[in-house]
Amino acid sequence: MKVLNTMIYLDGGSTTVFTDEGTWCIDGRIGTDTKDRLYTDHPERGGRLIENMELTKSVLKALKEYKPMYNDNKL
Repeated sequence: MKVLNTMIYLDGGSTTVFTDEGTWCIDGRIGTDTKDRLYTDHPERGGRLIENMELTKSVLKALKEYKPMYNDNKL
């Protein structure tokens, strides 16, 4: 898996991760019970929690290896 781009939300740090295998959202909301968990979309837009820990590990690993060429978008 390779990260193509990211988008960080100003809700405490939720991050949408665009990869060559799909788009995922990492929950970074303040006061959430699912901090750092993976969703199909932003949780407040109806994204579903992903229970597949292998996929979560794969996305996080790809994110650690990601080297942006410029500042990513912030919402």
